[in-house]
Amino acid sequence: MKYILFILFAAFCQPIHAQWTLLPVEGPQCCSQIWFSDPTHGYYSGGDSTLLDSWDGGMIMETFDGGISWDTLFDPEGDENYPFNVVFVGDVGYTSNRYSNFYRTENGGKDWELIELGGTNFLYNGLQMPDDSTVLIAGYSGEIFKITDNGENITRVLFLQPHYQSFIGMQCIGSTCYAYTNDFIFRSSNAGDTWDLIYTSVEDAIKLLFIYPNHQIMMATKNADFGFRLFRTKDSCATWDTLGVMDADVFAINDMAFQDSIGYFVGYDYLLKKTTDSGRTWVSIPLDTIYDIPGDLHELQLLSADIAFIAGYEGLFYSMGVPTSFPTTDGKLDLLLYPNPADSYVNILLPESSDISVFNAIGQLVYQINSQQHVYIDTHSWANGFYIAKSDFGAKGFIVQ
Repeated sequence: MKYILFILFAAFCQPIHAQWTLLPVEGPQCCSQIWFSDPTHGYYSGGDSTLLDSWDGGMIMETFDGGISWDTLFDPEGDENYPFNVVFVGDVGYTSNRYSNFYRTENGGKDWELIELGGTNFLYNGLQMPDDSTVLIAGYSGEIFKITDNGENITRVLFLQPHYQSFIGMQCIGSTCYAYTNDFIFRSSNAGDTWDLIYTSVEDAIKLLFIYPNHQIMMATKNADFGFRLFRTKDSCATWDTLGVMDADVFAINDMAFQDSIGYFVGYDYLLKKTTDSGRTWVSIPLDTIYDIPGDLHELQLLSADIAFIAGYEGLFYSMGVPTSFPTTDGKLDLLLYPNPADSYVNILLPESSDISVFNAIGQLVYQINSQQHVYIDTHSWANGFYIAKSDFGAKGFIVQ
C-alpha cells in the first residue's frame, strides 16, 4: 500500500514527543468521526469513499497504541450501511449511519445489534451518551431521538419543521445537552427529555459549537459580509462576546476544540490553526503532507492542551503529545511514560503486560498494580516531587508538579 513506508518511518523514527505526527490509517477513506477515551485507546469511523454519491461500505477502526496501528472493530454489510458516528461509555457503545440504521454493542464492539429507529433518513450528525443507559441521536432530518433501556424504548423528543432545519451537531456535559442547526441552539437539562430554544441567529449562520465543562460556549459562524467569526457566551446565550474574524475561508473550517485558553480549528488543504488566548488571535501550524492528497481535515479532539488528534479524508490521521514508538535500551524494549512533568495524571505504556510499581523520592511505595500493559494514574492528590516507575521493562523517573 502507498502508506506503508511512511507509516514505518512515522512509527519508529519520529521523536517520542513530536508536536504533530502523521500516521495514515489503512481503513475508511472518508473519516466521519474520531473518538478517544484516553491517549492510547480510540476509534476512527467512516465510509470508503470521499464522494457522497459513491459510498461502497465503511467500518469502525479501533486503536490501543494512539494510532500507530488499527484493527477493524465493526464492518456492517451493505454498501451504504457505513458507520458514521461512534460513542462508548465503558463497553456499551452505539453507532449510526445515513439510512436510519442504528447499532448497539454491550461488549466493547465484539457484537452489534441492529436497532431500527423508524425515522427519516440522514439521522447521523449528532450522537451522544449522557450516561451509560441513555443515547441521543440527531441529524439532517431535524429530529432528535432518545433511546433508553438497551434500545427497548425509542422516543422522538424533538422534530423541527420545516425539514430544512437540520441538526448539524450535538454535545453533552453530563445530563445537560446542546444541539444546534445553522439558525438555532437548543438545550436540554434532563438528558434529552425536553428541549428549550436558547438562541436564534439573526445575521450569521452557525457552523460550529464547542461547549466547555463549565457550559461556556464557543460559537463559530459564517457571514457573507464578515467572513468566519468567533463568539463566546458565559451566560447561556444571553450575551455574546465577539472574539474576532478568523483568517480563513468561511467554507474551509470543519471542526474546532478548546482546552482552557488553548484551541485549534481544522479544515481543508491541511489547515490547522491554534489560539492561546481563547480565540482572539490565531496562528497557522504546519503539518506534514502526503503528495497528491488534498488534505481535507475533518475531525479534531483534544484530551488536554498537550494531547490531541486530527483525522481527515483519505486516511489522514495526526496525533500530538502521544508517543509513537517504544524506546530501547541496549536493544531491549523500554517503558513509555507521559506526560512528564505530570500535572494531574500520568500514563505508563509497556510493550507487554508487567507488574508496575511507583516509588517516591525516599523509596516509599505509592502505587502498585499487577500485570498491566497500559495504566492511567491519577496524580491529583500526590505531593509534588520526583517519582520512579518500575516494571519488567525498566524504570523511569518523572516529576509531579
